Amino acid sequence: MSQHPGVQKTVAIAREDISGDKQLLAYVVPKSKPVCTTEKLRHFLKEKLPSYMIPTAFVMLESLPLTPNGKVDRRALPVPEEVRQEEQTFVPPRDHLESQLVQIWQQVLGIQRIGIRDNFFDLGGHSLLAIKLFAQIQTQFHKKLPITTLFRSGTVEALANILRQEIEKPADHQVLFAKQEYLESTWSSLVAIQPNGFKPPLFCIHALGGGVLCYHSLALQLGPDQPVYGLQPRGLDGKEPPLTQVEDMAAHYIREIQTIQPNGPYFLAGYSFGGMVAFEMAQQLQRLGEKVGLLAMLDTCVPKSSTRLPFRKRVLVHVDNLLEQGPTYLRHKLAGWSEHGKHNLREKYMHFLGIKEPLPEDDKHLEVMDANVQAISKYTLQVYSGQIVLFRTDDKSRTGAVGEQYDLQFGWGSVVSGGIEIHYIPGAHNTFLLEPHVRVLAEKLKDCLKKAQILCAIKKSI
Repeated sequence: MSQHPGVQKTVAIAREDISGDKQLLAYVVPKSKPVCTTEKLRHFLKEKLPSYMIPTAFVMLESLPLTPNGKVDRRALPVPEEVRQEEQTFVPPRDHLESQLVQIWQQVLGIQRIGIRDNFFDLGGHSLLAIKLFAQIQTQFHKKLPITTLFRSGTVEALANILRQEIEKPADHQVLFAKQEYLESTWSSLVAIQPNGFKPPLFCIHALGGGVLCYHSLALQLGPDQPVYGLQPRGLDGKEPPLTQVEDMAAHYIREIQTIQPNGPYFLAGYSFGGMVAFEMAQQLQRLGEKVGLLAMLDTCVPKSSTRLPFRKRVLVHVDNLLEQGPTYLRHKLAGWSEHGKHNLREKYMHFLGIKEPLPEDDKHLEVMDANVQAISKYTLQVYSGQIVLFRTDDKSRTGAVGEQYDLQFGWGSVVSGGIEIHYIPGAHNTFLLEPHVRVLAEKLKDCLKKAQILCAIKKSI
């Protein structure tokens, strides 16, 4: 708030309302010019923060109350008449179904007061929390909804409407059959994350687990003029078996993206395992005579390209980590070692997600993960004549193993002949697509997309 040109001084505090819920309040001493209003402040903050971090009420003051030693006297700050001023837009649950969903959202998101029109992502939701959310919805209501539903129906109200239709199915079997046929036909590997904008679309390929919800924050940060689509694996809907060859995945995804963009240049990005599939897509597109404008690797390593420190040096790394992190590190490693002997994919997946509740027996992410592991183990990389852009973190424990060492290019130097552009991004392998790290990635990727689009336009005009 203090970065706003109309703000002279400001302080934010958490205060309990009448119902006992904590609300974030902002107290602002505005400058005389430019005029600073609540509406302008809220709009300014929405461009910089997720909605759940924006104060629920703004109180304009001539000056902040101070203690005798010159510090802000928080206890003397006035209580606004409407602690939840927004919020005339706040809508509580209206029936039992919406109440049940709100309770699930509260448990998953760790937020006490959630309205039925609050957006999942604005409340801090992300892909891993979405998996927990939909697992609990399936367990409680015995109805399976695709996680990508959140892209177009990201509120309790919208999900309740979908569930209500499923629960109160019509008796007319012809209507039921037509509806089911429609629902099945709407499932596709191609997911519109942010379909609006005039720029060439960016196609983002799923990671090992198969989900594309992880790209939501990135799409948001890239701006409203940059279309972003996700590619999710076949088999997630449970209607077809998952593909087990990287080459087959790439061919399938090319057919999908050509339904909305028949010709290149194509702009591709892949996170982790998705980078390998994007790499094969670029190879196949070139063989089809199509241009690849951008091939972006999001923290993707070439398999078996890392080396591991000798045992004695790994012990020293453990000691250093223990001295730096204390008992927390030891507890974390002991938990990891206890999992080492467990070969059950379901248990490993739940441990990775931090899910304690049993996953539904028909959770297809497990099958997809297994298929993707098979695919990458059989894939042989061929030399790519184009250029790649590598966005990499400095995460030294991406596999959970201590002492792993990676070269600067993550092993791509041996299979890319057109050059490698490297950008370092903050965060770890499983956090760089989340706030606040994703903002840095988005700015760098936005710049790379702009340069690539200009270069493609120049080549086309020559």
